[in-house]
Amino acid sequence: MKRSMGINMKGQGGFTLIELLIVVAIIGILAAVAIPRYQDYVQQSAINACEAELSALRTPYSLYLANGGDSDTTSTDGDFIFPSGDNSACTGHAYANDQLTASAKDNATTTVSVALYQGDTNNILN
Repeated sequence: MKRSMGINMKGQGGFTLIELLIVVAIIGILAAVAIPRYQDYVQQSAINACEAELSALRTPYSLYLANGGDSDTTSTDGDFIFPSGDNSACTGHAYANDQLTASAKDNATTTVSVALYQGDTNNILN
């Protein structure tokens, strides 16, 4: 019998193989549930960020159009400039049928759109 620091070491061999396998299986089950939920959360966050960006552009873009601006969103000749690059949550901004649309950066399969005018479009500036 071996004594170390006054503790009896007899009969203490650690965890059994089955105990370790059960712990690994539980961790695997938790990971199988948590990872897809996290990915869904990240995609939904990208969609929400793009929708917020489009909502913030609603007023300036409607004023731009009301002052005679061109609705061609691909033109870069001094027209309304949409956010782009790393500072933008959206890509592929477009305008059609009184809707601003774009795709969320991290979820290109989802198109986000917001109505440019809310309510009566005849009284935009009133």
